[in-house]
Amino acid sequence: MFKFKFIILGFILISKSFTQEIIVISHSFTIDTIAPQLELFSPVAGSEYQHGSTVPVSWIGSDDSPTPNPIVINASAYLDDPYFELANQIPNNGHYNLPTPTFINSSFVSVRIDMRDYYGNVAYAYNAGYFTIGSPASSDIVVTTFYEEFTSTVIVVDTKKPIVDLLSPNDQMVYEPGESVSLSWEAVDENLLEDSGISLHLLADNGLSEYSLIENAANSSPLSVIIPNIETQFGQFKVSAMDYFGNLSNDLSDEYIVIGTANESDFEVITSIDSSYTSSITIDTKPPEFLHLSDEGNYFYPNGGEILTDYSVCPLNWDCNDDSFENGTVTVSLAYLLGGWYVDIGTFHHQDFYLNPVDLSLGGIVDETLWARLLFTVTDDYGNQFSKYNDDYFVLGDSEGDLDINWVDEDSDEIMINWGWEAKHSIMITRSAFMNYLQPGDKITLVDNSGIPSSSCDDEYGYTELKEITINDSGTIGGPKSILRGIDHCSQQGQRRIGFIEGNPIIFKITNITDASYYFVYPNTENLIGNANYTSGGHTVVKNIDFSNPVTIENYNPLDISENERDFDSFNVYYKVNAANLRDCGTVIEGNNDSNGDGISDPNWCFDTTIQGETDYLTQLPTITQSSILTYRVWLMNNSQQEVFKTVDTQISIDVELSDIYDKSLDEGWNWFSLNLSNSDMSINNILSSLNTTLVDSDYIKSQTSFSDYFSSFGWFGGLDTFDNLSTYKIKLNNPGNITYEGASVNLAETSIDLDAGWNWISYLPQESMEINTAFQNINNFSNGDYIKNQTSFSEYFDGFGFFGTLQNLIPREGYVINLANPATLVYPESNNFLVSTTPDNFSRTNADHYFSVNPSNFEHSGTMIASLDLGDYIISENDEIGIFFEGDCRGTGTSLISPFENDVVFYLMFYSNDENEELDFIFYDSENNKEIILKNNIIFNPDMHLGEISDPYILSNNQVYTYSLSKAYPNPFNPTTTIQYSLADNVQNMNLNIFDLRGRLVENLFSGSNHKGHHTIIWNASNHASGVYFINMVVGNEIYNEKIILLK
Repeated sequence: MFKFKFIILGFILISKSFTQEIIVISHSFTIDTIAPQLELFSPVAGSEYQHGSTVPVSWIGSDDSPTPNPIVINASAYLDDPYFELANQIPNNGHYNLPTPTFINSSFVSVRIDMRDYYGNVAYAYNAGYFTIGSPASSDIVVTTFYEEFTSTVIVVDTKKPIVDLLSPNDQMVYEPGESVSLSWEAVDENLLEDSGISLHLLADNGLSEYSLIENAANSSPLSVIIPNIETQFGQFKVSAMDYFGNLSNDLSDEYIVIGTANESDFEVITSIDSSYTSSITIDTKPPEFLHLSDEGNYFYPNGGEILTDYSVCPLNWDCNDDSFENGTVTVSLAYLLGGWYVDIGTFHHQDFYLNPVDLSLGGIVDETLWARLLFTVTDDYGNQFSKYNDDYFVLGDSEGDLDINWVDEDSDEIMINWGWEAKHSIMITRSAFMNYLQPGDKITLVDNSGIPSSSCDDEYGYTELKEITINDSGTIGGPKSILRGIDHCSQQGQRRIGFIEGNPIIFKITNITDASYYFVYPNTENLIGNANYTSGGHTVVKNIDFSNPVTIENYNPLDISENERDFDSFNVYYKVNAANLRDCGTVIEGNNDSNGDGISDPNWCFDTTIQGETDYLTQLPTITQSSILTYRVWLMNNSQQEVFKTVDTQISIDVELSDIYDKSLDEGWNWFSLNLSNSDMSINNILSSLNTTLVDSDYIKSQTSFSDYFSSFGWFGGLDTFDNLSTYKIKLNNPGNITYEGASVNLAETSIDLDAGWNWISYLPQESMEINTAFQNINNFSNGDYIKNQTSFSEYFDGFGFFGTLQNLIPREGYVINLANPATLVYPESNNFLVSTTPDNFSRTNADHYFSVNPSNFEHSGTMIASLDLGDYIISENDEIGIFFEGDCRGTGTSLISPFENDVVFYLMFYSNDENEELDFIFYDSENNKEIILKNNIIFNPDMHLGEISDPYILSNNQVYTYSLSKAYPNPFNPTTTIQYSLADNVQNMNLNIFDLRGRLVENLFSGSNHKGHHTIIWNASNHASGVYFINMVVGNEIYNEKIILLK
């Protein structure tokens, strides 16, 4: 594209006036309206730059009216984040090494460079694609697919603008209004909207006015357009091209055109001075600019992040500059709704900043908001303008939002929580309100018959469709919906926001999917909770819809429902119960359950969920077994997922009877559970009836002594036909589901569980979690090595200390198995006076927290190990892990713990299998150096095996260094086989491995002769021997090793 120059070279105008000759000679001048040519080559997509390095930025830029240092470099940290300035006043030498900003840690960084010429024309260039700065974790990355041409696992993100060139007309021409003109162009882009991406416009008076000629046309040059009914001497044609990703490029005709003024004089010079020369003519096309207020880099006040409690009196601050600025002005506009709707506050002389405070409430019509933002527009004496936003949102009024809790269904313990920082109405329609009338796919549209239907000030109030809801496949609407109040700022020279008018009745438009027919109804006021009319801050729970009395709507003229195009917000929801022992949330670790934003976990608050894009939440009350006060609070999160503003806490009182609901979520695969509520019918088919819709053939359940299979034509069949409250059960499902039934709490003082020596599958009866040693306080004959586990963690008993391990708290509805040396009777204590352990519940972390990952539900059997590492000078850190593998498949993992006895680091490992005799090996993960180390040990898996103890852990090493040792057999007690492992430090010529009975008689010789050094495994099958105590005896040279084992048949 060529620069347009308009040049007058010493013309002479001579005329006669009152017999005096007037001679005027002008000087030449130049008008440059063409932006520089600019192309950015690096950084390239996919590049990675660590903090402390530099990002190479390279470009080619040219212009006929250059300035000395015209380049500005900007960056955007995430997909939809705005660009911010990183460097300016850069020479146009084509290269600059940009230091990596330490505050950016993202894989979606992009760069934009700006180039401004002498006349203020600006060109922009963007790098293609995204690159990485820092070391962002994969969980920090959220990818939004803006365009999908077909279903694919490949996400396309295109930031490159189309290439467009206006080919003709490009000469100085004269046209008349109504005349037809043919425009031709070329537009190229890989993702161009070929059928609708071209628009043609006419600019008049140096771009001060713009007229649409053709919109959303196909890319099929040429097209004929009609000149509008205007007059101008400075017109230009403009062609615009847009691709699928919204990238837009424009091109203008090279020369100005004249419309409707061809016969008029081009210039008129009026002077009262005879025979004189005029002074030089100045035409200023350079826009003014804003300047930094301080070294901190802020252009304005407020600039973002301020909390202005009294915003009716707010000082403004800016600084600006221009060569033609005697009467320059600054216009300030306010947006207080996220996404726009700016209203002019006023126009001030450019030097009036920080003088008279401004009323940002506009006389009280602006509500409190978190999303206030200012737009500053500076205008110089020649009408040139430049606009700039302040950096970020600031707060008008109190920063704490409103939070309401409302019952939806007290019988099912459902509540609706809604919050926000702007005027809205929340509506929840229960399934029972429409289940007999509507089917999945039918639609319910929320309507205000006298609402604000559009943002245009020319449209009258009337029929307004506020939100369309589709009945989902489960027959519900998917939770409560928020409707925004309409806003009208037309009298303040602003716009309107589509929404309801306060006090208008709620109307539902019902659309049937089968024939697209529709009708209008009111919610039935019978059993309705809340308001039947739209109100700011109000709520409505609809339990019945008056389908029998349709409503007549006059002037039905639906418009497309307006969608908010801004990013959805995220909210973190927290709750707490007034009784500390009723706290039922998960692990408390640093930064989790941080309800007050101080970076420390709160002992009484529970993190509930994160909500995306809604300010309403339908949930069930947490399990509570006594009357309590339940408190909720909600935090708003910014684009970086940081909590920035919280709501005022809101409470609800819960009255609880002894009768309660048992609810246990089950995954696909294996699940352990126990039953702590008693029902009058404890048959398996009754208690598991809530699973009936998901059960299939081959689903299976077992207790310690019996089992049953599921048959779709019959139900459960087998030896296990009735449940009790004393046992643990293991169920294998092909589909996830929930066990749900109504029951009464078990009387703990009157319920005892008899425990035998050996393995016992036991229930946990209390209704709240309890520290493990507290739960077992009535048993006084535990022995070293007694052992308990659930599906994911375990602990072992040690004299003088109690149980220690990853299983710290017993949890309601979980299943447990315990292995004892001596019989005992267990009576759980009443839990009202006991708290759970302050250490993390069972030391459990989600798989996302682990380097190694395994799903316990995939496996029927488990084994455990208490291990220590022999890695020479290696220092074990808190997040180091050991993974257990079978042929490359991860079967278990464990992290380091500090032994309470020796202050040494030990690993509590839990691993899984579906088969016996699999050979497992180990990998150590060094979290400090992000490094894996293969360990040399391997073991043979047997169900319920346990190796090592806290005082004598199993040694794992990366060196082939062996000692003479005889490990504990597993399982022990056993029936009929047990696995015996031993190690030899050297090759030996003679060794013996024997089994003796309690009287010292030789029962069986397992090995005799020479053997090589290393780890060895032997399985002893005692099918032919009687129950009793036996001893494993290993003799190597002069060394003798013994281990006691118990055979139970």
